[in-house]
Amino acid sequence: MRERKKLRRAASEHVLLTVATRVSEAWSIDFVSNSLANGRRNKCLTVADVFTHECVNIAVD
Repeated sequence: MRERKKLRRAASEHVLLTVATRVSEAWSIDFVSNSLANGRRNKCLTVADVFTHECVNIAVD
């Protein structure tokens, strides 16, 4: 068996993320899904404040 050559990736600069210093400065969103006992699935879009870790909104489909 032939050995594969390792692909060399171009070097890129690392960008540091900024830290939230006050309320409502940065929000994060995430899709969450779950299945009920009868097999139905529900999907939710959650919006959370990064500074307080409080859930701002949950949109359910």
